[in-house]
This record gives sequence, structure tokens and C-alpha cells, in this order.
Amino acid sequence: MPRQLVHDHCTSIRMPWNWHTNMTEIAKKFGISHSEIYRQAVQHFLRVRKPEHASNGK
Repeated sequence: MPRQLVHDHCTSIRMPWNWHTNMTEIAKKFGISHSEIYRQAVQHFLRVRKPEHASNGK
């Protein structure tokens, strides 16, 4: 069975199709686990993205 390139949590926050490949390369480069690079990347993405449906003043 081919490896899934975009996981459910990636598509639910609308990550680019090549995000998985990029994160794998970064994890190898820094010698950290695949799950750790995902955790950090998702946290960073959620921190910096602007909520699409946030109400002003709330």
C-alpha cells in the first residue's frame, strides 16, 4: 500500500500537498523524530495563522 502523503490533520487545517515531504526532510536534517517535527510544525502553524471565522472584538 502506498504511503499516505497528506494526513487527515494536515488536510483539516488546509496544509499544502507537499507539506509531509518537507517535514520529513527537515526531521532528517535535524535528526529529530518524525512525530516531533509534525508536533512543532502544527503548533507553529496554529500560532501564526489568522482565524478565518473569528469575530472582531471576541
